[in-house]
Amino acid sequence: MNQTIHFVAVFEQPFHLKAAEGELSAGAYCIVRHEEVIEGASFVVFRRTETYIELLSSKDTSLFLAPISEAELAIALLQAEGSPVVHA
Repeated sequence: MNQTIHFVAVFEQPFHLKAAEGELSAGAYCIVRHEEVIEGASFVVFRRTETYIELLSSKDTSLFLAPISEAELAIALLQAEGSPVVHA
């Protein structure tokens, strides 16, 4: 069993990410996290397998999912005085 979690990260100040060219504007960004169940446990346990941030393409107005590590997301949120807002 796998699950996908969507939540919004709100960045109060502009920030930088490896997956993006230049500075990203302050604002709300959709985060998508994929998790898989760890088999064999006596209760349901999930492991994060992939995390993405939804970004606007610099070439046109389309959106794309850029891979981001949990560490990079945490650092960006700290530096931009941001906070995650969980939406199921």
